[in-house]
Amino acid sequence: MIHLIRVGLGYEVFKRVFGIRPKFPKPPMLGNEITMPGQNSELHNGFVNCANNNVGLRATFHRIDSDGVGCRWINQQSGLEGYPGMIHGGISAALLDELMTNTVFHSIGKFGVTYKGTFSWHKPLPAGSEVTGKGEVVYKSKDFIRVRAYLFRKDGKVFASSDAVFYIPTLREFQKMAELASVPQDLHRYFKS
Repeated sequence: MIHLIRVGLGYEVFKRVFGIRPKFPKPPMLGNEITMPGQNSELHNGFVNCANNNVGLRATFHRIDSDGVGCRWINQQSGLEGYPGMIHGGISAALLDELMTNTVFHSIGKFGVTYKGTFSWHKPLPAGSEVTGKGEVVYKSKDFIRVRAYLFRKDGKVFASSDAVFYIPTLREFQKMAELASVPQDLHRYFKS
């Protein structure tokens, strides 16, 4: 049944079809702010997490427990709506993906790349909202990590969630995948040997 939620059936449809509610965690208590290597430097100008990106979301990421990562984002920009008055689902997907990427890195100390994932939207997110998120590791192996993430509205309700598998590449694999001629030397240690 949970698979149906993952393929896009929202909470209301799930409840109507099965007569039950999906179980979601509570919003996290955010701890110390954390960053990824190279973040907020000349090397990296990421859309979701870089404070120096003038058109980016400028979300912050925080430790929430030994293997978990939380995030915080306050929508202060106009032009991010899909339907009038609602934040576009692609913004939620970007936040979820970055939250899961941070969860992978802060769990194992290595960069991961999204291999596959499912995204579900359960409720609307009004424009101008404050968002918190929670990412948690579900499974680890040498090459893959499965992560689950949730985004919460200010009222504590989950509005979007994701379940994804990340591949942990070697430096050479990453360069080939990303079609990069080189990666800065100080980032080499964050790839699998």
